Amino acid sequence: MTGDALVFFSEYGNLNACFRFGGSPYVARPKINVVVNYAYVSGILAHTVVIGDSESKMIPMSGVGVSELDVFKVVYDSCSESALVEGSIESIVDKMYALVKLTASTKAAVHICYKFDRSEYYMLNELENNEESAYTMEVRDIHTLAGAAGYGTSALVSVAKDYFVTGFGIANGDSAFFRMDGCANSEGAIPVSNNKFVATFNAVGNYSLCYFFNGEQHAVEFPEFNIRVAQVSEIEPPYVAKDDVNTITIVGDYFLETDEFGFSATGNAADCTFLPITSATAQAVTVSHSFLEVGEYTVCIRLDGNDHVDVITGVFQTVVADHVIDSVDGTLFPVTTVSEYDTHLVKFYGYTVSAVDQVKFVKTDCAEEATIYNVEKHEFMTTVEAVLSEKVDTLHICYKFGSRNFVMLNQTVSLLYVDSVTPSYVISEIDTTIYFTGHGLEYGSVLLSTDDACEDRVDRQSVDIDAKGRFFAEVNGGRY
Repeated sequence: MTGDALVFFSEYGNLNACFRFGGSPYVARPKINVVVNYAYVSGILAHTVVIGDSESKMIPMSGVGVSELDVFKVVYDSCSESALVEGSIESIVDKMYALVKLTASTKAAVHICYKFDRSEYYMLNELENNEESAYTMEVRDIHTLAGAAGYGTSALVSVAKDYFVTGFGIANGDSAFFRMDGCANSEGAIPVSNNKFVATFNAVGNYSLCYFFNGEQHAVEFPEFNIRVAQVSEIEPPYVAKDDVNTITIVGDYFLETDEFGFSATGNAADCTFLPITSATAQAVTVSHSFLEVGEYTVCIRLDGNDHVDVITGVFQTVVADHVIDSVDGTLFPVTTVSEYDTHLVKFYGYTVSAVDQVKFVKTDCAEEATIYNVEKHEFMTTVEAVLSEKVDTLHICYKFGSRNFVMLNQTVSLLYVDSVTPSYVISEIDTTIYFTGHGLEYGSVLLSTDDACEDRVDRQSVDIDAKGRFFAEVNGGRY
């Protein structure tokens, strides 16, 4: 005769079967026994799991019959649910562990269901002080990262910014920081208080949020919360003239086309006038604007996603009453018969010079036809390489600031030249007096040479003035 018995085990380990017939006493049957497997946790510290943590939480298993053939799954409330994650029990240094990692959770707590080989899942319990309850893992996660009201998440270098986080398990005692290269280095982590922390960035870039939940062993990166940090570093040109239509380039890094730029006459954000952008890259934004008043205007920026305006202290647009060339360097040149010798560098110093300025050299006025030279721009200076080969005493300088008309400068260029030489020969072995006409001859000396480059020197003499006011030099062509 055979029969079936449905048995519910409240204890685990090696158990013997006891039988009775009718109202007779139970009698042990030593040859009939069963091993009841049971896994549980006890005395462990791992009661949290951080969403997105690259390292697993190691849950040590206690009990009977635990082996690497067993499996587990993480669920919210019931073992009948689909697994959030599942895995096999692993043996590490003679101890069995469930290694738990979660990528997402919609609830603030999860449980573990355990399954022995050839059995069903059951809820894993925790034994503490001889009392059992379902083992619960608190979920820790960042759901949102935001700036203060009216602010987005983008930031500026060296400008402190408030950030607010929401999620599971956030508490005072947590800390946060931003990194571009992972969260291994937590130096300078910022305390979180009432879901808020204040961050200051020292360099431009795209940063990920690193969050250090209190009690965890390391910070966890949340790359979905990416922060852009931009910087305004300078303005070109730094000086412009009132009433001009100026093309102004604001230089920096990590700009977006949706950022807005402008100027404040008072240095206050409320007074910022935003300007249409004519061209934009990540490193430079170009605007066009005409300033109606002389003064110093501060650059301001509204980062994409912000209602708030940031004023960039230290980056100014200075507006002057008019364009002025303060000085000209290179105003005295000789005229020769060699074209490359007649190419001269002339430097113009002024605060409002620009790369689109032009220069020409004339005899009388700026309406005169003459070669127009495009300048090369330097800091508060422009230069041209001009060919000055005409034998005239003085050339006037006409300078064109941007789109304005040419204006004649107070400075002039003086040219030194020889107009005639008499006689046109020398006699070998005899001192010969040569007379010169021209301009600026008192600055010169005479060199006899066999080549145009004057590298082969035959004789060199200073130029003198005789009693009749004539310029002359006595030379000797003895080598001929």
